[in-house]
Amino acid sequence: MAQERPAPGGKPPMPGGDHPALQKSKAQQKTMQKAGLLIALANILMAAQMTMSQNYANYAYTDLNGIDAGTMALCMSVVNVIAICITLVSGGIIQRTHFRAGKFRPWILIGSAVQAFGSCMLFFSYPSTLSACVFLSAGYLLANSSMDFIFSARNGLYQTMSGIDSEARTFYVARETQGKTIGSLIVSAIVVSLIIFFTSVVGGGSGGYLVTQIIFSVVIMAGAVIFYIIGKPYDKPLPKGAPKPAAPQNQASILEMVKGVLANRAAVMLILGDLCRLGGLYVFMGTIIYVCVGVYHDMQYMTIILILTSVAGFLGALCGPKFTHLIGGRKKTIIIFSALTGICYFGVSIFGGSVVGFAAASFVANFFGGVVNTIDVPMYMDAGEYWLQKKGKDTRVFIISMFNVAMKCGIALSSLLIAWILSTSCVTDTASMTASQGS
Repeated sequence: MAQERPAPGGKPPMPGGDHPALQKSKAQQKTMQKAGLLIALANILMAAQMTMSQNYANYAYTDLNGIDAGTMALCMSVVNVIAICITLVSGGIIQRTHFRAGKFRPWILIGSAVQAFGSCMLFFSYPSTLSACVFLSAGYLLANSSMDFIFSARNGLYQTMSGIDSEARTFYVARETQGKTIGSLIVSAIVVSLIIFFTSVVGGGSGGYLVTQIIFSVVIMAGAVIFYIIGKPYDKPLPKGAPKPAAPQNQASILEMVKGVLANRAAVMLILGDLCRLGGLYVFMGTIIYVCVGVYHDMQYMTIILILTSVAGFLGALCGPKFTHLIGGRKKTIIIFSALTGICYFGVSIFGGSVVGFAAASFVANFFGGVVNTIDVPMYMDAGEYWLQKKGKDTRVFIISMFNVAMKCGIALSSLLIAWILSTSCVTDTASMTASQGS
């Protein structure tokens, strides 16, 4: 299905715009639709990858292990600095390696296993504060840094499947976003109930969280296996005994990869925009449990809010391509909706005194964010494709990985903001989870 790429030196397609229309046969359309459905299914199963490590990591430090907010902030800051360093090299590593099983699929499979193990580490019982800080931080690092490799490999696979067909890139990423939001909706509806149920079964502490994470891990690995199967026609394994392929002539050096980002205005603007947008998102996600338990005094409100935000994200993903068409391109659309997302996350802090206000502002913010998610990653792909055609050097996976750089910087920023919020409030004094909170 991948289309032939024009020779380097020809006029490249501009980032955010579509390549001249490519005619697809019915067979190609059918293949693309089938791949899109499987991508959606795989993402439904993998939707819980970051649920526990994102929503409950701060809670695991402070309330489950009794670590004060200041120490938690220090641990998170150190981890996030390391994570950002890993993020910076992850795209380059994937760009320059090739396993016998393929270039992208092994990263998705192995990365998912590492991510699941790291998430489980967040919910083991530790004998001391020092050991808790060390192992919680290690688990958080594994859970989040493995996502860099999964994300870059998954989107590298989409780009290989799409070739220069910009429409196909948007289609596959839209199916991913839709699958994620459907999966997030399901997870949001059951995660709190699962935690409460298993907490009552195993007798309190972090056991309920651990059992829930283990269940999610099994489902996540099933989704990774589907990706492994989907990508085989495009990310073909080497025959037994065959030598590893030589590096392609257009393979970029590390310096050329860095230049492909810093000298690529489209990539720089995407990174800066995502830093602000994702920073707001992670502050929101990391404080939901504290607000529900410490302010509203009912953890089940978290279920309602997570369901509403998942529905909003799904609706935004469905509407994203239509808004892009109406507004006239990805660039204008992403600027408008990123600004609207930021305004609405700020609105959460204004209207969050009531459950209704918090839920309403969160719903609108995540709707706008769902629109952005549909077109954001394809724009990174466009920026990489543009640079390939302009310079003749393949930095596409590395440029895609810059989304993760923005995400990690956003997480680091959000950790400091969350610690400040907790240290200036008293919500952690009341945020102790028991089975009775679900009744």
